Amino acid sequence: MRSWGLTSWRRGPGSGGARAEGVRVAYAHDYRGFITATNVLSLPERLLGVSARPQVATTNAPWSDLFAETPAPAHRTNFVMIWATWSAHSPQALKDLQRAGAHFDAAAADVGVYTALEIGSLRADVDRMRSANQITLPEIPLSPDRLARTEALNQIPTTLLFRDGKLVDRRLGAQSYDELVAWAKAASPGAPASR
Repeated sequence: MRSWGLTSWRRGPGSGGARAEGVRVAYAHDYRGFITATNVLSLPERLLGVSARPQVATTNAPWSDLFAETPAPAHRTNFVMIWATWSAHSPQALKDLQRAGAHFDAAAADVGVYTALEIGSLRADVDRMRSANQITLPEIPLSPDRLARTEALNQIPTTLLFRDGKLVDRRLGAQSYDELVAWAKAASPGAPASR
């Protein structure tokens, strides 16, 4: 899970009238994270507040709980892959999802595939990655407050599986073409097998 914040402290006049320097700590916990601090040991110990863990969407949560800005798709079974440009696994996962989507379309399966972005990706980087990998999958918006509910903060990419407008499963990490086709078949008895 990723956390971030900025905390500052300033101690009043110290002994001899000297003023202690302020301490500013910026922190982020993920693979792009950083920690910087100055003069930390000059201040008294102080506990940081603990933020509440976001409520994760449970199985059977309706589509609108996670993607309120997007009407529920017409397909009975739908995949949504949440990805980011900073994840080394995203390009291959996007290619495999697109290949699975083409497979479902060719077989006239009632399966839709969509993508949603993690909030840390810049639009120019997204467009560049999609173009370089010839990705044409539809992209749907995912608001920052709903991103935490998907559990995608634990690992990117994360793929959600919806059946009849309800969340029925999620998988953390990149899913291969074969895994996606098998997953769809298990969730939709009429879905075509891999070729």
